[in-house]
Parts: sequence; structure tokens; C-alpha cells
Amino acid sequence: MTLREYLDANNLTLAAFAQMVRAHPITVHDWAAGKAIPRRKSMKAISAATNGKVTAGSFYLPAQEPAQ
Repeated sequence: MTLREYLDANNLTLAAFAQMVRAHPITVHDWAAGKAIPRRKSMKAISAATNGKVTAGSFYLPAQEPAQ
């Protein structure tokens, strides 16, 4: 699951999630948009905050295209 998918599925704002992982909302925006990859410490915080639903691998895997 990507960070964007997690935020949408849980009705979380960037600001709310940023507080959960102690990051700036713009930084969370960049992670969710695929513009930046979180550093190790932030990856651990993201995994913990999402109960393991968003993992480091989700930041490296290409976006999946819907099946036709």
C-alpha cells in the first residue's frame, strides 16, 4: 500500500499524518506524491504509524496500472 492510498483510506490529512510521524506536512506531501523518499528514521516512523501497511518498498515500487 502506498502512503497516498493509506492517507485516503484512513481519511488522514497530510498535516495529521505529519504530526504522527513528526515531519513537516510539505515533506509528507512530497513522500505521498513520489517526489521524495523518506530517510530511514522516517521510514520506521511511517511503518509504525501505519501498523506496517506502508513499508519502505512502497516508495521504490513503480505505480501499478489498473488491470484492463
